[in-house]
Order: sequence, then C-alpha cells, then structure tokens
Amino acid sequence: MSSSAIYRIAVRGQLDAGLARHFDGLNLSEEKQSDLPPISILVGRFVDQAALTGLLHSLYELHLPLVSVECVLVEPT
Repeated sequence: MSSSAIYRIAVRGQLDAGLARHFDGLNLSEEKQSDLPPISILVGRFVDQAALTGLLHSLYELHLPLVSVECVLVEPT
C-alpha cells in the first residue's frame, strides 16, 4: 500500500476507556448483540501497511478476536 487508506476493523469484545486511549485517532463504536459479546468497531486512516499491521498486532496482544478488516477508502496520492 503506497498511499494512505481508511479502514474499518471489527473485533469481538468491548474496548473500555483505558484501552480506547491506545487507539487515539481512530473512531470507536460498539454494536450490541443479544446473547453474544459486543462488536467493537475501529475506523480510521492508516498511512501505510505497517501502521495497519501494528494496530492488528496490538489487538492480537489484547486477545480480541478479529471479526473483519475492510478497506473503506484508498486516498489518492
């Protein structure tokens, strides 16, 4: 990825306020599910593939199961 892009990343579980600070610059929302843990949604701009990989690694270290990663918009260079 040579240009920045906006990604929507969904993980199963709730990100509390303390954890949310680690994802500064990303919009955080939550989708409630009736009998399952909530889905936390992170949306934001990543300058390159390394930045995206770094966030995914952080989520892995927090033991948050990845639900989806979607490229919403590739910004023109």
